[in-house]
Amino acid sequence: MNENPHDLSSPAAEGRPRRRPRFSTAQVGAPLAFPGDPYLAGNLPPHPGIEKTCDLPDLGLFVRVRPYSSGDHAGELVAAVFSRNPDHLNKAAVSVGLVGKGDELKRLTIPLDTPAEGGCSGQASFGPLSEVIAGLGREMDLVVFLLEGE
Repeated sequence: MNENPHDLSSPAAEGRPRRRPRFSTAQVGAPLAFPGDPYLAGNLPPHPGIEKTCDLPDLGLFVRVRPYSSGDHAGELVAAVFSRNPDHLNKAAVSVGLVGKGDELKRLTIPLDTPAEGGCSGQASFGPLSEVIAGLGREMDLVVFLLEGE
């Protein structure tokens, strides 16, 4: 019996939605960069205003990745996604990945599960910013693709 969780015919894949990836032809731009001294626990984030935004009009997506300084995700690096297509609500997700030094990758699958004016949205945390920087380095490229249900 095949126990590969990535094989959609395996028992581990039962109940998981089948999704087809769609990639954008738009340029993502410069990497997300965090200059300065290493972050110290409890002193995050010292770089307000640093964020990476990405508009992918051919997919109808807008993505923002930034550190949060307050609220439930204070000190974390959070990705927020907006889809201009209201039909994506609870039917699609967006894969947001950060690629760092040595091609290390940290990736999230963000469900589009929140109604929003003109479309729908979702957000998720990559975790504490200090841990993301420790694993990926201070410069990170953004990789985004849409996952649509079949």
